[in-house]
Amino acid sequence: MKKNFHTHTNYCNHSNLTIEESIRLHKEAGYETLGISEHIPIPGMEDKFRLQEDQVDEYIEKVKRAAEKEKEIEVLCGLEAEYILGDKEHLEYLKVLKSKVDYMILANHIVGDLKGEDYIHFARTDPEVRHLEINAQLLKEGWETGLFAFIAHPDSTLKRYRWDREAERMAHTIGKFAQETGALLEMNANGIRSGNNRSIEEGTNAYTNLNFWRIVAEYKVNVIISGDTHHDFQVGDSMEEKARKLAESLGLNIVEDFRDI
Repeated sequence: MKKNFHTHTNYCNHSNLTIEESIRLHKEAGYETLGISEHIPIPGMEDKFRLQEDQVDEYIEKVKRAAEKEKEIEVLCGLEAEYILGDKEHLEYLKVLKSKVDYMILANHIVGDLKGEDYIHFARTDPEVRHLEINAQLLKEGWETGLFAFIAHPDSTLKRYRWDREAERMAHTIGKFAQETGALLEMNANGIRSGNNRSIEEGTNAYTNLNFWRIVAEYKVNVIISGDTHHDFQVGDSMEEKARKLAESLGLNIVEDFRDI
């Protein structure tokens, strides 16, 4: 039976799925477990493509209420969260949110100094070398907080970055710390859906970057396959299976459920 712990709803303002529709479609597609994991707000930062601060409790209540009604599929309430280096106030905020849900995913889309407004969004701005270094550091420190079930798309910083020695160094850093700490890394099907990155000659995806994962596979790491589904037509499509076959071809150890480790 299939499990998908990384999904979104219309609460993030870039999905066409309601909570109820996501549950129904995943059930029809043969999933045993569904984790709904909406993007958390970042206090003090305006971003319409995520939960807003006044929606968090409403979202959690609705997912949990729907889960209680459901008999044919296990439904978990999760959150997808950024970890911000050196921000103790934000860390306390994460701890409060974690206490309200079943699990939380570490998934940085934003890197830098938010308070000083010196930051980038991976999907909107070309990163510099220093952002790759920060990405590896924050993923390691974020994981070591013990707040997170797994690390989503650890290679998404490469979406707008051409592969080079610095990218290679980041991949080794992440692979090494995942081996040393037991961090569970996600191979993300949505990155495969996104097609080629801006350097098409590399022959890889926007993320789920083949160059990155070939290096990570040199280490003994665990991976989880996630759909990162945002739209109805993505539920149960072929991309999760493609991600799984890629992980298998690289000899990575696939973990079906983060609760098993």
